[in-house]
Amino acid sequence: MSDNLLTLLRREHAQIKQFIDLLEAEAEQMTQGQYLGLQDLAAQKLVQAGLIASTSAERNGLQLKLGFAANSQGAQSAAAGNAALQKAWQDLLAIAAQAHQSNYRNGVMIHTQLDFTREAIGFLQARGQSLYGADGTHKASSGGGKPLAVG
Repeated sequence: MSDNLLTLLRREHAQIKQFIDLLEAEAEQMTQGQYLGLQDLAAQKLVQAGLIASTSAERNGLQLKLGFAANSQGAQSAAAGNAALQKAWQDLLAIAAQAHQSNYRNGVMIHTQLDFTREAIGFLQARGQSLYGADGTHKASSGGGKPLAVG
């Protein structure tokens, strides 16, 4: 049974690594200003998160069968006394922390971009006038503003 637990811990680790790879691709696209591909990455992340959750649930079920709680403490207890299980559990905790940090970073990047976009829209709407007419052509300004350059 401990071999099964080791297999599940390693599978969960590999799945989280794949999730981190998706987070890194997402961060790279945002850094490059390539926002059109983010929806596809979000869908891939959702699928990967489902796989991780499924493996975690399977691991928790096995822990229960082995007489341990279906939580982090149960995994720690199940790994006690087995060097390979202890290492796999510690590796899983480390990569999960890395995934959490990467996901947080991406969330900050997304919210920063959203704030910038909201501010830009607010600025454009500040005068209460549309920049474009109903026919899609640029509306001429009334000329009441300050010039952009002198001379």
